[in-house]
Amino acid sequence: MSHDPARWHFSENTDLSETLFVARKASDGGGTLCLNLWRNPDNPVDALLLAEEARKLAPAGDTLQTFDLWLGDTKWGEALYLPDAHFKSLPNWMLPCAYAQSELNHALLHALTENRYAGVELPLALLDAVGALGPSGNDLWDAFDPVDNPPGFPAFWGRDSKVVQTMCLLPNCYLTKIQVPRRPGRILRDSDSLTARASQLLISGRVRLNTLRTMAALFPKPVLSNVWLPLKLLKEDETAYKSLCLWWNSSLHILMMLAYRVETEGAWVAFLRRAIAKCPILNVDALSREAIQQMAQAFDALSGQPLLPLPQMAADPVRAKIDAAVAQALGLPDLTPLREQLAREPVISLQPLRQRR
Repeated sequence: MSHDPARWHFSENTDLSETLFVARKASDGGGTLCLNLWRNPDNPVDALLLAEEARKLAPAGDTLQTFDLWLGDTKWGEALYLPDAHFKSLPNWMLPCAYAQSELNHALLHALTENRYAGVELPLALLDAVGALGPSGNDLWDAFDPVDNPPGFPAFWGRDSKVVQTMCLLPNCYLTKIQVPRRPGRILRDSDSLTARASQLLISGRVRLNTLRTMAALFPKPVLSNVWLPLKLLKEDETAYKSLCLWWNSSLHILMMLAYRVETEGAWVAFLRRAIAKCPILNVDALSREAIQQMAQAFDALSGQPLLPLPQMAADPVRAKIDAAVAQALGLPDLTPLREQLAREPVISLQPLRQRR
């Protein structure tokens, strides 16, 4: 996987993100070696030298192993070896390549396969076991017209990071029913069935990670959106919504959610419904009343304060307080190191990782 901001691709005729997959038939099981390149070769000589360094690794055994890839005095990436049984147990084969830094990949795999972070058990459940995702923008396009003032059903249109800076937002448009299909061959959608799936909580759908500030936002009343996804809890409760919104903007959730991204070109990504429906999220039903109250109170205190863009998350005092509140409620260690590592990730910062010896 290329994590090089100057070269996300392997093919010559595209600038889109690509993953190079090499497979061979083996009768002895073996394992999978995942190469996360900090620097993607742009000439045959470097590519051959790097391939030879990868062949020299020759990992084996039944445990996770991490290796550094060096050419001369320059580090070109890191490799993660997964035994066959471990690799087959993953919910998504791309997970070991989610990040350029192996330490983040290790933390991710422990969180997703063991529900643990830093040795502490996490109260997680699959998204579709906790809530239901509302309609997409395409669904709304076949039922509504967006207008700037009432009457109409409240909605939030767009993802301008200069506007979306806090965890608490208000509707910025209203949806009125259309009477005829917009295009030939399309049918009118049932507007009532769509509005029934609205929610107070909107989560990110299509975003640019290098400018994104708010991963999720809470509204006073249920809303719909064209580029955000409503997440409606199966057991609706105001404190649960506040706790989940706080969690969604924490570094620990960002670690897990970004693993389910679909990249178009580097930081330009989508969180597709069919993918994130199986992403583990905070199981608010499993929290103690004390924990959920702590998180809801932290949300109330922080929801109106602007967040910095994700590349600046290491120096963001508001996100630090979000992480501290989540860590306290769940009994976790300090999340500052995790936040700092995420801020360095090329897909977030668009800055290359560099290391020399």
